[in-house]
Amino acid sequence: EASSSRQFTADFTAACNIRTYSDEEFRAAFRAFDKSGDGKIDVAEVAGLIRRVTKSYGGISEAEEAQFVEAFMKRCDANQDGHVTWPEFHAALREIAEEV
Repeated sequence: EASSSRQFTADFTAACNIRTYSDEEFRAAFRAFDKSGDGKIDVAEVAGLIRRVTKSYGGISEAEEAQFVEAFMKRCDANQDGHVTWPEFHAALREIAEEV
C-alpha cells in the first residue's frame, strides 16, 4: 500500500508537472485537467490528460490508465460525486506536498 501510494504520488506530480508545489503550479495543473473549463475534473478529463502525458514515452496500457484514474479520483474526489473541484484538487495537492 505504501509503495503504491508513493508511485501514485510520483505519477501524479509528473502528470501535473508539479516541481515546486506552488499554488501557481496547482492552478496550472487544474486547468490542464479541466479541458471543458467547467471548474470540475471528471474521469474522462483525467484519462485524457494521462494519455497525452504518457504518449511521449509510448503510452500506458488501458489497465494502467484505469488504475491511475481510479487512484486519482479516490485521492482527489473528497465528496465522491464523480467530479473534482478546485478546492478538492488543491487540498489533495497540499496533502501530497506534505508527503514529499
